[in-house]
Amino acid sequence: ALISLALAVAFKLYPIAFGVLLFRNKQYKELVRAGIYCVIFTVLPFFLFYNGFESIGIFIKRLTTYDGKKTSTVKIEGQLSFKGVFYYITGLLRIKIDDKELWSNLFRYFMTGICIVFTFFTKANWKAATLCACFICGYQGACPQYLLVFFIVPVMMFLDTEKKKSYINYISSIKRSR
Repeated sequence: ALISLALAVAFKLYPIAFGVLLFRNKQYKELVRAGIYCVIFTVLPFFLFYNGFESIGIFIKRLTTYDGKKTSTVKIEGQLSFKGVFYYITGLLRIKIDDKELWSNLFRYFMTGICIVFTFFTKANWKAATLCACFICGYQGACPQYLLVFFIVPVMMFLDTEKKKSYINYISSIKRSR
């Protein structure tokens, strides 16, 4: 499972949020091992295929400056981001705000903090995984249809906690989701 998480992080950085589950469950050895695997799978290719530290710098710069505005074809009202929720609520309630961009960013950071904090207070692992998926989907501003894929993790965890383990539960959940 740790290598799977590391490979997922190497392909897309978003799954790193699920590392919170290891910290939350006090699996510190596994967390360190997963961190080492993530570094190996994410950083090592920069030295094997690219220019090493220079390429890592470019990668980090592009990550920090990406805002999703250039590639997103979905209007902000249709997004599942925390900023989109802010814009929707203020539009619905017809609240006039001078600097909506500033306040929407503050709302995004506040909701992100709420997700992270409550991850440690919930008892069920599937609920903590749901909050991690909410953090991933809510913080990022682009590609909401793609980011919904991360909710598969908590759904599968929820199905595994069912008292009555039967394949019919899994099959019926697939049929309902269509």
